[in-house]
Amino acid sequence: YLLQLQRTASLKQGGLKFTESLVIGDGSEYKGYMKNNVKEGPGVQVFADSTKYEGEWKDNKFDGKGKLIHKNGDIYQGECKDGRANGFGILI
Repeated sequence: YLLQLQRTASLKQGGLKFTESLVIGDGSEYKGYMKNNVKEGPGVQVFADSTKYEGEWKDNKFDGKGKLIHKNGDIYQGECKDGRANGFGILI
């Protein structure tokens, strides 16, 4: 999934830089693109509670198409806006 998003990112506006691993103060880990030290474009983050998001980011929030895998096993795949599931999507 990340490879598909990386191809999309290469078509977007310049300035995106790939970050192999960014450990955040709360124990979360991010791998993906950043612009001006902000998560922007495709990326994957595993949160401290083991929730995982794979998809598009904007201004450090998941925004665009993505997949949110909750620690209880529930999976949301679809559109996100401002760090929340929003728009068309499915809950598995």
